[in-house]
Amino acid sequence: MDAVSEVSGSETAEILDEVEDDKELYEYSLRCTLEKYYEEPENFEEQLRDIKDNIENNMAEEILAEYEEASQERALADELDYSTENIIVVFEPETDDSYIKAVAEEQFGELENTNITGEVDVTGLPEKKVEQIQKVSELEEDTVAVVEISQGQTVEQAIEEYSQYENVKYAEPDYLLSASGLTADTYSDEQWYLDHININKGWYALETSGMREIWIAVIDSGIKVSHPDLKNVYLKSKSVDVTKNGYPKLSDLSKTYNYDHGTLVSGAVAAEANNGKGIGGVATGGDPSAFRLMAIKAVRNDVKELTMYTSDMVRCTHCCMCRQ
Repeated sequence: MDAVSEVSGSETAEILDEVEDDKELYEYSLRCTLEKYYEEPENFEEQLRDIKDNIENNMAEEILAEYEEASQERALADELDYSTENIIVVFEPETDDSYIKAVAEEQFGELENTNITGEVDVTGLPEKKVEQIQKVSELEEDTVAVVEISQGQTVEQAIEEYSQYENVKYAEPDYLLSASGLTADTYSDEQWYLDHININKGWYALETSGMREIWIAVIDSGIKVSHPDLKNVYLKSKSVDVTKNGYPKLSDLSKTYNYDHGTLVSGAVAAEANNGKGIGGVATGGDPSAFRLMAIKAVRNDVKELTMYTSDMVRCTHCCMCRQ
């Protein structure tokens, strides 16, 4: 049919008329032609117009109407909250890629990719860690496929068609996601990276793991201890200054040449979430009570760069863990 798509629409209609009695071949040939036409409408505008004017077959008219409806939906792509080109199809666990590819081709679509979770080696891991991994794995046991749909299918039509296959659990639109609503904080809408790293799955794992009071050490230039997103998160008893003659001490973590850098890093990781201020941290967004920040000041007040020896790092880590 590649050759057919290069000729005029009227000639294509004549070629199709020759196989009109074989309905299966006729439909397949017409759809192959229209897929090419609608995939590159700017190159086949004239052929598309001609084929519409020269085909009178009832089946062909129905198929042409389907492609036109799908084309109209694609024209509105910028106004919709889902992709007009792809859908998400969830298959039964361990469904083979070759089967999924065959399903997509049967629908004149194309398999983009699948996400199949493999086995996780839990040998030697603590029981609590094993339980956590098992809980997360349960979320991923299905085979999730991204499928590029036919040029002749609206998203709704594609979902209906794919949902009829035996191994398909369900299909849904490929929704446009944003960071809006992830946390109840002033600038959460701008935290696009949270969606990018699929943070909700991590937060769900945290919620179901039962883990609490995890310490996060940020070795940097100190923090602004009065910052509204950090003042309730940082552990004063575990935060130290390792710039005082090599011995860890607690000092004013805000008094340094560039404490803003340490504040920025600490906020990205552990800013108090859902307090209506600033942002939510990558770690604390799921549960602000689950993490505490150990602010380790490793930059002297009068310098711009992080300067410390490995021995300082070892000493400060040991001291932090032992502080009461």
